[in-house]
Amino acid sequence: MKEKDKKILKEKPMRFDVIHHHNDSGNSSSDHRKTLAPPNYISYKGPLKGGRHEPYPLTPDEIDDHVSLLAEIGQSEDPDAFIGHEKFEMGYDTVWESIKYKSLETQTLINFYKGYFLCQPIFKWLGGSIAFHQHIFVYITENLPASEFSEEDREELWNWALLKMRDKVYRNPWSPSNQSKYGGCRNYQDKLAQDQKAQLNLKHDEIRHQAALERKALKQELNRLKQERKRVNEEAYNIHIELFKQKPQQEKINLIKKNQLPFPINLLPEDEIEAFIAHSLPGARHHMTKAEKKYFYKAIPKKTNKTLKQLKAKLGFELSQEKNSGLLH
Repeated sequence: MKEKDKKILKEKPMRFDVIHHHNDSGNSSSDHRKTLAPPNYISYKGPLKGGRHEPYPLTPDEIDDHVSLLAEIGQSEDPDAFIGHEKFEMGYDTVWESIKYKSLETQTLINFYKGYFLCQPIFKWLGGSIAFHQHIFVYITENLPASEFSEEDREELWNWALLKMRDKVYRNPWSPSNQSKYGGCRNYQDKLAQDQKAQLNLKHDEIRHQAALERKALKQELNRLKQERKRVNEEAYNIHIELFKQKPQQEKINLIKKNQLPFPINLLPEDEIEAFIAHSLPGARHHMTKAEKKYFYKAIPKKTNKTLKQLKAKLGFELSQEKNSGLLH
């Protein structure tokens, strides 16, 4: 700004109306108050380029004056024309919580957002994903009724914010709506395309999630059926074992030798195994032939109980001996 314009600004402060009329946020009721912008306790000395300052208490009137000033900055989009006082602080939680921005008239609210956005990096107010101006932007673009903020208005504000955030001064991958997915967007149409892409990805994620839930449910059902089948089999085997015990000894020996048991051989009771060994091995009355030994040896599984393992080892040894004996003769 030229020196002549700065002089006019100091001598004739601009007037700005702060109009509150939105009440959906629970903020103050409608009121209309004229304030002077800039506030009379601010002397302009040019843009502040230094670090942050300690917070200082602000009265409600002072906060309204600051809001008025930021709205003027947003309207002119020229923060250098206003900023200069070292105590101009709007970036602290205590100040922010006192700002009734949701009650501002729509155009004032938009200008206030722009002013806050432009001043944030100069005064080093909180930035990144916790920049306060992002709350204002989301409220404007997602909560204002269409009668006050049309789709054309939305596109215009998005284009403004996306253009500004690409500037090195205002660059913030989380702006303007605290969502980093818009960091690569150059305009509102890019934003809509990104939303569509995100919606498709969300739909695909939902489909994959639903498929995973179905697979999990199917697996659980299969496990349940498996356990149920195991229980039914165990009950059936117990009945067959009891019936087997009641058969004559010779019949039991034949069923074991031919592996024709109505239950897994692993479930054969220990006393039945011992009785089988006593009656079927060499020297016994019903000893097994070589062919029966081979068949029975193969019928005994590798993973079985200790007694059957010992029997299998013994049969294997005998078969080996008989084979070697045959070769010698």
